[in-house]
Amino acid sequence: MISHASHGSTVRSSATLRWSIKKLTVLCAVLLLLLPLSLQAAPPGNPSSWTLVWSDEFNGPTLDLTKWRTSYHDGSRTNNDELEWYVDSPVYHTISNGVLSLMATKTVTSGSRCNGTTCPYTSAMIESDGMFYQMYGYFEASMQLPKGQGLWPAFWLLPYPDTWPPEIDIMENLGNDTKTVYLSNHWTSNYPGVSNSGDQGGSVTTPYTGADYSTAFHTFGVAWTPSSITWYIDGVQRCQVTKEVPIAGYGVNGMYPVLNLAVGGSWPGAPNATTVFPAYLKVDYVRVYAGTAASGGSGASYTLTVNTSGTGSGTVSTNPSGTKFSAGEAVTLTAVPNTSSTFTGWSGACSGTGTTCSLTINSNESVTAMFASRHRTGR
Repeated sequence: MISHASHGSTVRSSATLRWSIKKLTVLCAVLLLLLPLSLQAAPPGNPSSWTLVWSDEFNGPTLDLTKWRTSYHDGSRTNNDELEWYVDSPVYHTISNGVLSLMATKTVTSGSRCNGTTCPYTSAMIESDGMFYQMYGYFEASMQLPKGQGLWPAFWLLPYPDTWPPEIDIMENLGNDTKTVYLSNHWTSNYPGVSNSGDQGGSVTTPYTGADYSTAFHTFGVAWTPSSITWYIDGVQRCQVTKEVPIAGYGVNGMYPVLNLAVGGSWPGAPNATTVFPAYLKVDYVRVYAGTAASGGSGASYTLTVNTSGTGSGTVSTNPSGTKFSAGEAVTLTAVPNTSSTFTGWSGACSGTGTTCSLTINSNESVTAMFASRHRTGR
């Protein structure tokens, strides 16, 4: 989904999107041969490499509001020059036989505002901001898409805390062509090696044409590691990027899932007489996996052990604080000697005599800060 731009951010234009799609053939290798579809609901690779850490199977009678909110994190309810207004009403977020249906109708909601006037459509979205986010891992949903001009369903990831970019679009679709989905990465300009100026950095979008995704449920997933983003459709890899990947230490503590059914906007255009309402984005489940430290899978969690030694004493702080960190996460340690001591150096994963040490965590690590007592001089 082209990101909801908060705090004055500029929303990406349709011209930029078209440029991104032209650029995609150079930056992303797509498997164009239609391989047999696999509907198996499992993460890619070795199953023992993954642990299910969060999910919603939609087995309850109503939407679980301890897992989801029904508007954007800042309370806004439309985006990208769209024509819908997202509402909280459970009528628009229904569950039946273990399937969540996000509904869009040609209904005006009182108080709605789209492009300076009342929104002509009402629709539904869910996101887990403030309730769940994760740094790295495998994010997957099983969905059946709606068909119709002007419909714009999406499954995407936004960063926590709420800054934009980055953004990973696991799946977007324009309802006039339900055989083509769009896979996107939006990055910030402050990543290492990124030369783009401005807050938004850049983006790349990859279209993939496969089955008619409106006739049955299909799985759409992303495996996100510190070095790559890999998209899967029905368990088959369809795209991978290894540049401008969201990484820890650049204002991102993790990302959270968003699912929505937009109507109209700068990209899909408005519905027409052929578009059938109500329209439904159907979701069988949303699952998030973390990689295990033993396998080195994406989303792995590692332990940083910090010790002190020597004849003196002092403390060591970590930024971010804690002892458990995600694979690829950047951590800064600072040694602070007590008034009667001096800091003499590091051993273990850190070295040198400076009071600060920077690490990138990719395994369990141990660091020792060494302190010595100050020598007292006679009178």
